[in-house]
Amino acid sequence: MLVPDALDANRAGRLTDAQRQNLRAMSRGVRKGELSLAGILTVIGLLVWFAEGPAKYATIKPLLGIAFLIIAGFLFVRAFLGADSLTEDMRSRQVVSVEGAVTKWADTVHRLTVAIAGKGLAFQRVSS
Repeated sequence: MLVPDALDANRAGRLTDAQRQNLRAMSRGVRKGELSLAGILTVIGLLVWFAEGPAKYATIKPLLGIAFLIIAGFLFVRAFLGADSLTEDMRSRQVVSVEGAVTKWADTVHRLTVAIAGKGLAFQRVSS
């Protein structure tokens, strides 16, 4: 459903409260997913690193375990700092352009279906 108020606010360089709320929910979902994946990779990395196995894998197992832990650490830091592009764009709070064809997009976030229909939004990152 296209909301004319949203287009007017976007053209003025702002997000509506509903858009901001929906994008924040999506951002939280992305960060929670990254944290979950980091936890799973941590467990896998520790299991691979410390699991017993044949002597021929004695060199590769610790390296593989450490690789899993490094990837998990990267995802944890990224999720904790909110370094993904959606979160960075939400922090800027400024719409630079409203363009493109009308699109319909739906996502399920926290057992709620959020549907956004409207024009493409571009954000400008502002350094503070």
